[in-house]
Amino acid sequence: MNGRKLTRLLPLACVALALVATQPLDAQFGGLGRRITEGVKKATGGEADETAKPGKGKPVVLPTNDPFVIPITDKVLDGYARSLQTEIDLRNQLRNELIAQEGAKTKYTACKQQAASSPEALQIIMQLANIGDNPTTEQMMKVSQKMESDQAALVLKMCGSEPAPIDVAQRLTQIRQKAAASAGPIG
Repeated sequence: MNGRKLTRLLPLACVALALVATQPLDAQFGGLGRRITEGVKKATGGEADETAKPGKGKPVVLPTNDPFVIPITDKVLDGYARSLQTEIDLRNQLRNELIAQEGAKTKYTACKQQAASSPEALQIIMQLANIGDNPTTEQMMKVSQKMESDQAALVLKMCGSEPAPIDVAQRLTQIRQKAAASAGPIG
């Protein structure tokens, strides 16, 4: 035989030998299927049903003791969808409240500025001019405190109280809790 022909046939012969000598895939993975079947038998305490094999009727259910594993069933998916919808609705409600609060803050700030330039505010400021010449520190403090309290009363009278802030972090925690509760029991 020629050396050139041998170098061409040698790789081809190796591939052919490898294909003939290997075990079929069924034999390689047969042990895995057998172990799963034995595990099901042991977990259920009885014989493994032929229909328990994938594609043969009912699905294989492997029991687990892990509390973090949730089986995916229609009941679980319905609860999950209900929980998501509740969270979406509550977050939209919070967003609308934040938008309304921002508008109320802007309105309050504008009213407060308007109150500061009103004739009543000018009368309050004039109290400082009526204190006289060379007032003592105590008199100045007393007039300043009265001016501050009168100014606050004027703003309260004209604008109402300042809008209360919304604790967004606390509200988001409450939203997540309500959404989880709306899912209902899983098990």
